[in-house]
Amino acid sequence: MGVKIVLGILGAVITYFVYESYNDPSNEGQFSRLFTTMFAGFYVGMLGVFYFLPALSHKISQSMFSDSNQKSDQHLLNKARSLMAQGDYEAAVVAYRRALIKDPSNRMGWTDMAKLYAERLEQPHLAAACLREACDEHKWEEEDEAFLLFRLSEWQVDECCDRETGAETLREIIRKFPNTRNSANAIQQLRQLGYKE
Repeated sequence: MGVKIVLGILGAVITYFVYESYNDPSNEGQFSRLFTTMFAGFYVGMLGVFYFLPALSHKISQSMFSDSNQKSDQHLLNKARSLMAQGDYEAAVVAYRRALIKDPSNRMGWTDMAKLYAERLEQPHLAAACLREACDEHKWEEEDEAFLLFRLSEWQVDECCDRETGAETLREIIRKFPNTRNSANAIQQLRQLGYKE
């Protein structure tokens, strides 16, 4: 911040001297004009090297290396959420499907679509099937997959009234992630359901 203030003051001083030197009609003003013009050129060049070029190169590298599909994927999710808010649930499901075809690793898209099935369309079995599809069709990091499996088990038990399948999903977490916080949580939830590990 301090550097910008100093550069701003320096720019104002240079501008003042350039203005004064070009308004001086005497012969001595010619030397002054040459000196201030060279100094102003040096100042503008310094700004270009330290500020404009890095900003320009950053912008170019972002446009070349950024994922151009990321914005369109987010747009598709926003469209699905908008359709859901408007009450057009079937069209929202189609929009979620399109977004997930483009980006199957979007955990929020899967859980949003499952929630739509369970809460708006009142089809908890389709919600559970949606989360099962997400787990089976895509390779996830441990935390993401465990999150989806815990959510799946919760819907199987609470919404689908299928304690046995929910318990089996918890056992799947224990098998996939042994000796982790996720397996410990799954063991605890199994006990709450009345099952032994």
